[in-house]
Amino acid sequence: MATKIGTCVKITIDTDELVGELSQSLATSVNIINVSSKASKRATNVEYGRITDTLSVSSIGTTDGSATTATWKVLHDAIVAGTKVAVEITEYDSDGTTKTTGAVNIAGSAVLGNLTQDSPDDDRITYSVDMTFDGAITKSVNV
Repeated sequence: MATKIGTCVKITIDTDELVGELSQSLATSVNIINVSSKASKRATNVEYGRITDTLSVSSIGTTDGSATTATWKVLHDAIVAGTKVAVEITEYDSDGTTKTTGAVNIAGSAVLGNLTQDSPDDDRITYSVDMTFDGAITKSVNV
């Protein structure tokens, strides 16, 4: 049974899991096109334009260069290389390895941007990344 909270929601970038995720925000925005003319008098007439899906993630960082998770280094390398990454967001059972039956699965290809690493005094290293999906995201349900 899918839950209503973010527990055990994992993000995968290419084949690397984003481990230590603190928060994520998936947003969809649409351009609104004003198609008003003098004939519409004072009324505004609008139509839908392009849709943009974005994902912002904050995660605990690591300085381990040999880590096999989606680290700041992995993400930075993708940005420098200009590589689009495959992104998957879905809920997992408490074991963290089995996708929750009935949970929504969101996937797509994204361009990474705004990668920031924070290293505060006497606190954990964190990083955040914003990404914009290239084309439409796909939505399915885990079976």
